[in-house]
Amino acid sequence: MYKQILAQLQIINTNIERVRALLPSAQLDQIQSDLTSFRSAFDTTSGNIQNMLVNMGSLAANVETNLAEMRLLAEDVDRENHHETHIFPSRTNVACILACGAVANTWSAWNRLLDANGVALDARGDEGDMHITAIQVETAGIASERYMCEVSYGPDNITITRLRLINGVVAVFPGISSMRIHPAFVPVGSRIYYRGMSETGASSMSVSIRYHFHNSE
Repeated sequence: MYKQILAQLQIINTNIERVRALLPSAQLDQIQSDLTSFRSAFDTTSGNIQNMLVNMGSLAANVETNLAEMRLLAEDVDRENHHETHIFPSRTNVACILACGAVANTWSAWNRLLDANGVALDARGDEGDMHITAIQVETAGIASERYMCEVSYGPDNITITRLRLINGVVAVFPGISSMRIHPAFVPVGSRIYYRGMSETGASSMSVSIRYHFHNSE
């Protein structure tokens, strides 16, 4: 077996020497150079293709992440347009009175937003992030008087909406005004406050509030 292997190697070596004898040395060098250049170009191209595949994988992952975010956004937009609406106060025989500052054209202190029975607007706040969408002004104390109101949440009184109205027989507003608003949502579990202002001071207005939760289905 050993002798046979040596014989085969001898034949291969002889054939290589014959090829070398048939081709000029310069041509052999050129072939070797071409093979080396081809291998280098192949290695570079292979590396570039590998990098492209990695980049395409990252791009596909980013696209998937963006699509997931877009789906969540679309669900949120749909929820804003199609949801169960709640009204505060929830009974017709209960009012929600907002007191204005005692001094004319001056804000009152921040007060928790309660109805006449002491029930807070934020009493259901643990059900999810709350979005107030409209404030209905039902009555206000003095005819032709301007009123302002701000609504906020949390211990820092982060303001989410403001409104201004004129009560009474003024052409631009009827005695009852409904204002649709698009404020920031109230984070789950936050307390809700208001403060009021009027031209003459020590006045008040009665309101009802429309809202929904962001986790409404």
